[in-house]
Amino acid sequence: MCRQGRMVWIGAVLLALLAGCGNLGWIDLTFQPNADRKDSGEANLRRINSAEGWIEFFRDQINARREQLYGRDGDFLILEADLFLGGAPAPVAQTAPAADGGAVSDDSGVGGPGFSNTNVQEIGVDEADVVKTDGQYIYMLVGSELRIIQAYPASELQELASVPLDGSSWSNSQLYLNADRVIAITQPQQVYLDDPIILLGGGAVDDGREDEPRAIQSPVELIEEYGLYYEHQKTNVAVIDVSDAAMPVIEAQWTLDGYYVDSRMIDGVLHIVLNQSPYIPFDLEPATITTDNIEKFIPAYGVSFADGSQDSGTLVSWGDFYRPADPDGYNITSVVSIDTTNPRAEFGSVAIMADPGTVYASTTALYLTDPDYDYFGDWRETLDIHKFALTKGGAVYSASGSVEGRLVNQFALGEYQDHLRVATTTGWPWAWDAQTSTNNVFVLATDGDTLKTVGSITGLAPGEQIYSARFLGERGFMVTFRQIDPLFALDLSNPADPRVAGELKITGFSEYIHPLDEDHLLTLGRAGTDEGFIEGLQLSIFDVSDLSNPQLVTTKQIGGPGTYSEAEYNHKAITFYPQENLLALPVQIYGDFWEYETSAVQVYHVTPQDGITLRGQISTEPNAAAEYPSYWGWSRGLFIDDRVYAVTEISVQAASLDNPGDVTQSIEIEGSSSVFDGGFDDIIVLPAGEDDAGSSDSGSSEGGSAGETDASEGIEI
Repeated sequence: MCRQGRMVWIGAVLLALLAGCGNLGWIDLTFQPNADRKDSGEANLRRINSAEGWIEFFRDQINARREQLYGRDGDFLILEADLFLGGAPAPVAQTAPAADGGAVSDDSGVGGPGFSNTNVQEIGVDEADVVKTDGQYIYMLVGSELRIIQAYPASELQELASVPLDGSSWSNSQLYLNADRVIAITQPQQVYLDDPIILLGGGAVDDGREDEPRAIQSPVELIEEYGLYYEHQKTNVAVIDVSDAAMPVIEAQWTLDGYYVDSRMIDGVLHIVLNQSPYIPFDLEPATITTDNIEKFIPAYGVSFADGSQDSGTLVSWGDFYRPADPDGYNITSVVSIDTTNPRAEFGSVAIMADPGTVYASTTALYLTDPDYDYFGDWRETLDIHKFALTKGGAVYSASGSVEGRLVNQFALGEYQDHLRVATTTGWPWAWDAQTSTNNVFVLATDGDTLKTVGSITGLAPGEQIYSARFLGERGFMVTFRQIDPLFALDLSNPADPRVAGELKITGFSEYIHPLDEDHLLTLGRAGTDEGFIEGLQLSIFDVSDLSNPQLVTTKQIGGPGTYSEAEYNHKAITFYPQENLLALPVQIYGDFWEYETSAVQVYHVTPQDGITLRGQISTEPNAAAEYPSYWGWSRGLFIDDRVYAVTEISVQAASLDNPGDVTQSIEIEGSSSVFDGGFDDIIVLPAGEDDAGSSDSGSSEGGSAGETDASEGIEI
């Protein structure tokens, strides 16, 4: 059963538990603006210039956090649902291709076959995915294990090698391909400080650290022995030499403190964003945190090399920490830069005492946003944006700014000629009393250490919210929705005077915008009725040659209302092969009455002249008989030469471009557990807490990390 299915089931179980507990007090599942939170309007970061300064700030944020939770008299104030469910909702992570501002979608390869690449947002900025190809081999992750498949020529389709990696089977594992190296990002099984996963007789706990169980220690004792992060919140990065695809070798493997947020790779340098939500037991006195033991509270790293040599130390020194002018708790967001072409080279790192939000990168800069959700789900109406210049040696803090509203995903950000364009929604379109939402576009320029707003469009589409956005050179496109879908065409040629050049209203909405060519957009979204009812998936082509008059060229509906695709929230699931005008799209198809029909990778021929035509599909359902024979994991369509490949964790299948429905070669992938067989094979372990109020602090005093799992909750899957 896939991670997504599990989380839905777990969420339902926990909500049922919460609903049945009468002693939890008032539980508010809404997220409303917090008018009482302190916000000076300063978005800039201040460098921490001494170890004593780091300790002082860390202590202050612990005390502020406890005062927020428990009040000045130490009594627990309120128990919120997100104490169990992991904080405020995460922004949807998405990405995609572009023509003048954007995507790498194919590579002809010198002397080799043409092939498709991962769909990315910006040309020259690679993004991690579960599968990559170089036109001859397919590199894919099955759980946390790298599999290498010979794919070209298709007649020799076979698995050549596998590389076990240190990671949980259900972690957010992703990889890059850089020349003859694979860079795999995995996350090991987490063990929380208050999480005796298996309680044994005699008060012992199997914590996975020793051959024999030992006596249970208090969280404070564990911190004193192992440091603040103990065995949880870690990310592994492995650099694997695949110059001989049949004999891959791990050149280097890092273990970094922090859970994986996002990453980019530019010219062989991996820029990885990590976050720690420190576990602070309530009985840990802030005064005991001093410069003598500061290393126990700052993220660390370890690295091992193929020759057996090792190194370890502090991931980010206190001198490379920044904190917001408006304190934002003690969560630590790190940006670590590793030169994968020279794994032994010194890496760069920088950190902010703030929550992680959306990550966007151009070839020269990386932007981190801080939405500042607090512990109780409140959010401020301003979004802080921090800019880091990207160098070979790492990320260097450059400037900060703020705008009103929140982002739909990374495509709501886009840099062009040193200006950052930002699309946001303010207010709420679905409030019970009134629809208060409006939508905006801001243009920011770097002025010293400030990202200054030099132009803006505000108040667009009242009562609606942004569903997709894309910035392409001097143009921008934005889709809002409540009942009817307006596509806004934006003229951004003058940064000081951005304007809406044209608008087109149609039913349904677009969730992803892809530049098909200079004058046309391809979008993926949902079909809809005039009344605002949502139907099946929909592909659309728009003519934007005249910005003042955008036109709908054609649409293609896919399945009934229950039909969905991973590409709706993950642009990397879309693959476009421009030399053949072919699109590969993974889908789960349901009929008009929500009856399940099939899982497949569909192949469409797409041109503005000929429209959108289904050329065929490759089934991604398991071959083995099962009570529920459906595949619920990831699926990708890849193109190599004259073949399309449907790649999943359970199989790789090849078919001709002319007839994708006729599979000519296929192999099954052994060892995958991603087939849903109707059972639940995991155990939910709840924390061993002292009382309903919990025994620890974690995260942000004024902003719990959006979308993170709080380590203090001790919930493990």
